Amino acid sequence: MEADLCLQSYFDKWQLKEITDGEMALAFFLIAHNEIYPQKRLTALIEKNQLSASLLKTLQFKKIKNKALTCLSKWLSGEWACLLTEKILSPESILHFQAKGLRPVTMKLKNREKSILHRENALDFFCHDLEHGYMFFHNPEWTKMQLEFFQKMEKSLKAGEWDELLLDEEFKKKFHYAISDMNTHQAHYQAYLMAMIPPDQTLKYQNFFT
Repeated sequence: MEADLCLQSYFDKWQLKEITDGEMALAFFLIAHNEIYPQKRLTALIEKNQLSASLLKTLQFKKIKNKALTCLSKWLSGEWACLLTEKILSPESILHFQAKGLRPVTMKLKNREKSILHRENALDFFCHDLEHGYMFFHNPEWTKMQLEFFQKMEKSLKAGEWDELLLDEEFKKKFHYAISDMNTHQAHYQAYLMAMIPPDQTLKYQNFFT
């Protein structure tokens, strides 16, 4: 079956809630990867509609990091909380979901071969999000620190505490990176943000890291 038709079949089931986010993500990953790096065995399984999580351990996937595979596996098992979306979310939307303990993962069904932002194609973009999911959930202590950080950041944004600094486009770009494209230790958030903030205002923002 052609990749587009196969993906559309899974997508229709996903929209009808007949399959979970994780199951849709697995189908997208396997079909999109096989589209770029064909494997006879996987092609046959796709045609027979016999996709399962076990394939993540029994097949080899070119240019895919273990972090992405681990996140997808943990997502499927229900251990980690990712959220599948078709849209490229705004930094503020990503922050909102992460403050709730959810890591968004984007799949783009159309024009999968085209680059998306700084990633090579839709599969690369999808796997990059999975790698972020791994960094969010792989260490319970880190998860707790990130949750606290994201919750404080979202609350402070809504309160307008960053409005003045966000008028500067360069600051805004770096700030958006911190709230949507960084999943790390609290000390790294602190070092990154404090380096951006004018020296006379650092005291005001220290409370985010206490």
